[in-house]
Amino acid sequence: MVRICSFGSWFRGPLFLLLLPLAGCGSGIVDGCAAFASCATVVTQPGSPVISPSAPTTPDPSPTVLPAWVNGFTWIGQSGNTGVYQGYATDGADAHYFFDTGALFKSSSYLQNIPVAANYSPLIDGTIHLGDGAYYAGKVYGIVENWQGCAAPPSRAAIVVFDAQTLNRLYFTDITLSHHETSSITILPDTNEAVVSSYCDGRKLFVYSLPGFQLTRTIPLPTPVALIQGITYNGGFLYIADNNGGLYGLRLADGEERKLHQAPFSGEYEGLDFKNGELRWLINRSDGQHILNRYVPN
Repeated sequence: MVRICSFGSWFRGPLFLLLLPLAGCGSGIVDGCAAFASCATVVTQPGSPVISPSAPTTPDPSPTVLPAWVNGFTWIGQSGNTGVYQGYATDGADAHYFFDTGALFKSSSYLQNIPVAANYSPLIDGTIHLGDGAYYAGKVYGIVENWQGCAAPPSRAAIVVFDAQTLNRLYFTDITLSHHETSSITILPDTNEAVVSSYCDGRKLFVYSLPGFQLTRTIPLPTPVALIQGITYNGGFLYIADNNGGLYGLRLADGEERKLHQAPFSGEYEGLDFKNGELRWLINRSDGQHILNRYVPN
């Protein structure tokens, strides 16, 4: 047996060995003696056994840094009456899109829906309802269906893509066979996917590939959200709005969900968008006004 002790000490063994430490080597403990265990050059006399140095230890990778939660939202103002029922989206600059049940509008201001472009026929055959939509990379994404209530899935549903400048319909993909209600759509730019919510199923969200819109997976909601009306993506989170003014966050990296805000205004809460540090959320108020409320994260 050969005992290797700390640098500069002698070892007991059948033969004399010379230990030459290498620069940057670390020390360890062998049988109670300090030794250069991580790397060393060992010179032996002929016939002596060769002691192989152990491999360097690889440090653990740095832990993943998760996106930080916002600490709720503060209301900072509102638009005038937009006249639409379903939702809102923006390109983050000077284009603002308002979604009505059977029409789509583009305005140069979020404060008023004064259309610079309009599409009064955004639906496809067999559908009666346009939900909340989203803007992404020069296109506007909408979700249409033949709403039949929550007792049965829509008899027809589709994702429709519009040109962001003219609002002309570019194409649509029928998703009826996915068998779920369709209330809102948003885009995940990092994975090139679309996420669709259901007003009738608050247990999960439905994920479709772009550009062909094949259903590839679902995202579970740890705490089900009843009556989802709107969904939007920002900075690693999905923000989910329910019909009664509840606003929830879902962190995609780890699937954690939190309730972030409860709006105090009475009415039916609809679609929303969150860009440039401001969340805008449509409410069909009990007084008949269709108002875009503005919030900033705390």
